[in-house]
Amino acid sequence: MAQMTVSKQILTLVLVLILIAPSFAQDKILVEGKGFGNLVIGSSKVDDVIRSLGKPDSVEQTKAEYSKNYIYSRLGFKINFHDDTFNTVVTLPNFDGKTSRGITLRSSLQDIEKVYGSPIVEPGRTKDNAKTWVYDGVIFWLKRSWISNWFDGIDKIVIYDKSFRRSKK
Repeated sequence: MAQMTVSKQILTLVLVLILIAPSFAQDKILVEGKGFGNLVIGSSKVDDVIRSLGKPDSVEQTKAEYSKNYIYSRLGFKINFHDDTFNTVVTLPNFDGKTSRGITLRSSLQDIEKVYGSPIVEPGRTKDNAKTWVYDGVIFWLKRSWISNWFDGIDKIVIYDKSFRRSKK
């Protein structure tokens, strides 16, 4: 009888893991211009994100008074809110997911261009001298090699919706 109970518990655990694993993996897919999982740029609110992901590891105020970043270090990204509305998601170095088109932080510039083609605007530079490749709904920040002046990988991925604009304040 005890052996049957243990078998039922193991079976239940396996079934739960099978049901949970796909939804978790799906949440690690960043959809260009949309967001991820059930969270949608321009419409999801802070409460929706907390209900879906739990409390953030930390919250940082940005220079704009209407904007805050919710840092989810354990998940490998931060979410920016404008006036409590989901604005962008930015990956952190430990992000182990991918874009809906398969690009990860370990992908190369050649991988990006093979999948996305040429950027929609001339590649730009950030104040940190990173290079940005901009496409509809996604920006790739390339990191510079310490040894040479070449860009040798992706520093971060930013998912945005170009139709969602910041506060009028």
